[in-house]
Amino acid sequence: GTNAIGRTSLQLRALFPVLSRMGKLTGGSVRLYYDKNAHLIQGNAYYAALEKNYEMLRANPAGVRFIYPGRLPDPTELRGVRLLAVGTLDRLPAPAAAALDAWVKSGGILWWSAPVELRDYYGQPVQAELARAAAMPGVKSFGKGKVIVAEHCPELDTYFTGPLPFTSGKLNPEIECRALYTAAGKLEYLALVNRGETPRQITMIDNGHPL
Repeated sequence: GTNAIGRTSLQLRALFPVLSRMGKLTGGSVRLYYDKNAHLIQGNAYYAALEKNYEMLRANPAGVRFIYPGRLPDPTELRGVRLLAVGTLDRLPAPAAAALDAWVKSGGILWWSAPVELRDYYGQPVQAELARAAAMPGVKSFGKGKVIVAEHCPELDTYFTGPLPFTSGKLNPEIECRALYTAAGKLEYLALVNRGETPRQITMIDNGHPL
């Protein structure tokens, strides 16, 4: 008994550097937007959409990372980001709206889960061109980028980085996936957690090739 506990403790200690690195994953080219003020104004509906977005993004081997409105005016905040999921966000302060408007026009992809009427925290309509695109369902070109307004983001897996879990040819969002690489870019660790209630048969695909 005591020896088994000791061995388990040593094994867990050996995993600490790995778990620590996984906690520092950057999200790759995907981010999830969270605004506590919008949450307070919109209530549980906003949080429910945010949670659903998170569940769709958790298969990303690069992890799930958040972006917050107060940091958006910093031009480096969205550097390297291809896809930003915002759920059913309908409250957007003017500086954040201007930053997102410019980012999409320069090539970013902004994904709403449903059409929204964009307003600021005080209930005034957002004047950015982005507001018109957010109000209608579908995929709209917007400068060099796109605005997607749909429950499911088309080709979501193409924005993820690393090996992905597929079931019956489709990305399985119930499998949470995290990957670590060596400095030379070789896959070193792959962690998989089934968040569903039943066993799942999956195939891990990396760049079109099964692992």
